[in-house]
Amino acid sequence: MASDLEKKAKEAFVDDDFELAVDLYSQALELDPTNALLYADRAQAYIKLDSFTEAVSDATKAIQLDPSMSKAYFRKGTACMKLEEYQTAKAALEAGAALVPDDNKFTKLIKECDERIAGSCTSCFASMKIGKANVGNLTNLEVFDFLRSRGATSDPMGCIGSISPSECKVFEYLSGSPACMQTRESVNEFLIKADKFKFITTFEKLNIVNSTPTVMPALYATIKDCDKRIAKENEQIAKENQLEEDQLQELLELVKEIFPIPAEELSQ
Repeated sequence: MASDLEKKAKEAFVDDDFELAVDLYSQALELDPTNALLYADRAQAYIKLDSFTEAVSDATKAIQLDPSMSKAYFRKGTACMKLEEYQTAKAALEAGAALVPDDNKFTKLIKECDERIAGSCTSCFASMKIGKANVGNLTNLEVFDFLRSRGATSDPMGCIGSISPSECKVFEYLSGSPACMQTRESVNEFLIKADKFKFITTFEKLNIVNSTPTVMPALYATIKDCDKRIAKENEQIAKENQLEEDQLQELLELVKEIFPIPAEELSQ
């Protein structure tokens, strides 16, 4: 029976025999091919074996079979990060975080995704020899427009002349990000209206522009130590940071008012 094989697979996993665990999960799936949990657990075994492509495939299948399984999103995000597919990883992690808002492990990985993505842009500008002192804090829209003005394209074959492959890679990422749907007017409008929220820094406001969160867990991920700064059990912390949950909700509504929601989110 599939359940017997699943039990043996779990035992093998606990014993760090991940190859055996994968084999046993595979046998169980032959008997029960629509079991989302089996796919999610085999994905975890694949991650342990550094077989990240297979892990992404299994986690994706688990999500298709059971869209409410948060750990499937987490495992897809984890595997995608190992493959350096940070945009895909972030999308999976944000979807999972929406299912379990109190699970901090999603928030931590989403933050790491943002740092990795930002690192890619930093490397891009280093290759273009733009001095840090001249760059300052840029929005993704500014980066997107700058690269486009230099002739960047999401097609690697179009990267010729002064445009490097790394710059085209960044441009390709930004082409699928909120930046491609923003305008300078909308960004400026948000920054002006967001000035009333004194509890967030300029950097955090720019991070919000770049990620345009549409759900509260995603907004939390853009604000440093957000959970601590709204800690209800510590009134002094809340008072010093002037941060309340109703203000966060107002900020989230402002983001949704000014920036268009991607079509794929509207269809969900």
